[in-house]
Amino acid sequence: MKIKRLIISLLVGALSELFCIFWTYLEMSGFATTIQYLLTIFYNRLLIGFVVGISESFKIFNKDSQNSISRGALIGAVVSVGLYIQIGSFGFIPPGIVFGAIADFLATKYGS
Repeated sequence: MKIKRLIISLLVGALSELFCIFWTYLEMSGFATTIQYLLTIFYNRLLIGFVVGISESFKIFNKDSQNSISRGALIGAVVSVGLYIQIGSFGFIPPGIVFGAIADFLATKYGS
């Protein structure tokens, strides 16, 4: 496991969780967002970054850029399903796919 890759993917996860928390706050202004609700989003996006960081050897395609984007999108989707089950909002899965793909692409490009 490469520490630089893990740090990059965790940083992207941290940035994506800030975006998701801000988006949730704006979109659900009529909904009483609790600290537990926001921490669930925080944990989920950080988990995407962690799983991306440790999954360097998982291959879907031979080409690095295709593999990293596909692998990150798959990880983002699978981890975000847990958020969907917990919160009940499908709206968190597409951003999870995008953030997973971005995290894996950047971690592969700059963390290797």
